[in-house]
Amino acid sequence: MRRPTSLWCLTLLVAVVVSPCFARAQDPTPGPVATTGAGWPLAGVVLEDPEEKPWDLALLAGHPALVVVADRSASGASVDWGRGIGAARPQGVATWIVPGKVAVVSVADLRGVPGFAHGTARWIIAKMVGEQGAGGPPLLLDWDGAVATRVDAREGVPNVRLYAPDGTLVLRDEGDATPARIARLAAAIDGLVPPPPASSSNAAAAPTPAERAP
Repeated sequence: MRRPTSLWCLTLLVAVVVSPCFARAQDPTPGPVATTGAGWPLAGVVLEDPEEKPWDLALLAGHPALVVVADRSASGASVDWGRGIGAARPQGVATWIVPGKVAVVSVADLRGVPGFAHGTARWIIAKMVGEQGAGGPPLLLDWDGAVATRVDAREGVPNVRLYAPDGTLVLRDEGDATPARIARLAAAIDGLVPPPPASSSNAAAAPTPAERAP
């Protein structure tokens, strides 16, 4: 079912989703945990960023990944997940595939945007991403809702999915990023990517262009 999306709503979605806070992950509470790996669920899905650069999500197979999906109704709550995980585990997440870190992917569910408005939508999003500067995860535009469908995303709430390298769903959460939820997500990330020793520097290294390349 397609949902109507006005230009104003699209602008609101973009303003929140590309916030610098989304440069990292979130702090959630895990929902149902898969007991067996069923393979990487986003194999065969290729999305584009605001510059129309393709990102093949199949490349995430074999790596731990945090996928955050939000439609326009959930954009306001999604930014809290970004702030939470970025603050809780700055050294445990990355903007794409980096050894020893969880790759964070932000997906904007844009099924409500009609085809004739895609160009305008890209222009608005690209402008806002440019104003925010580098440092965040790739913001991928999902015009058909492919990711939302694959991860069984609910409408109107931010959807958080943490996957093990073999595609096992480690954590599923939907809703507001409460402190308890963020703590659970952080703990789940630690289970996939152990935090560095306490003696290590707490300063997170800035991602290089190579780290963001698909």
